[in-house]
Amino acid sequence: MVRDVYAADDALCGADSVRPARGDFRFVVEADADPDVLARVAGPLSIANVAPFGVVLRSSGQGTVIIEIDLRGIPEATAESICRKMTQLTCVLSAEIRRTAAASTDPPARETR
Repeated sequence: MVRDVYAADDALCGADSVRPARGDFRFVVEADADPDVLARVAGPLSIANVAPFGVVLRSSGQGTVIIEIDLRGIPEATAESICRKMTQLTCVLSAEIRRTAAASTDPPARETR
């Protein structure tokens, strides 16, 4: 929710404690198999200001790659913004986001000695 200061919108005054709901998202991107494709696709991820939880890049065998990127704990509006920015890249053929269940993707705990 954004306050429209030019329209004298005071509906959110004092609502600083309201935070957008956060979620876990997977970005699935199909792009041209260029040498710099991973770096180009990673650029818009900086909007989230979180490190990716996981990244998988695989070749489709037809001059394109599929990149799956998992981000955790980001607002849905941020995920949508990242996806829009990815679709604007010239190397990207398609991009979509999916809400994920983080509990099922947690790696097993490591033992330390």
